[in-house]
Amino acid sequence: MNKQGFIHHIGLLIISVLVVVFVGGAAYKIRQTSIQANAAGCVDYSYRKGSKSNCVIYAQRLLNWHLSKESRNALVEDGYFGNQTLSKVLTFQKSRGLTADGVIGPKQTWPALCQYDRATNFIPSWALNAGRSAGCAKFWQQGT
Repeated sequence: MNKQGFIHHIGLLIISVLVVVFVGGAAYKIRQTSIQANAAGCVDYSYRKGSKSNCVIYAQRLLNWHLSKESRNALVEDGYFGNQTLSKVLTFQKSRGLTADGVIGPKQTWPALCQYDRATNFIPSWALNAGRSAGCAKFWQQGT
């Protein structure tokens, strides 16, 4: 390969990398926006073992916050409702006197996950943001 051919290949490589970076970045921003837009209704739906969604991430984050004093093993917030998430949901439900069915649903578990200590009015900003993203404001307005 001559010098001109080599420079041509390097140029194509650089252009390819730039396209991947810029197009990939734009796709990520679009995906993030759609995640936030779609998450507002999380609390209106049920999630169980095998579910995979951004709403499960919010639930995992809220479970970690609620159970942080009771458990040293935090959930990985990966959006997959597997055995570990099921175990934490059951622990949470039992600790709150809820029916321990392992389902994060709109009638009992979402409202409990969305609760915070009104006496101190304290909720960490990351948990507050997860709650907002999940749609907890619906319960906050209802006073639960």
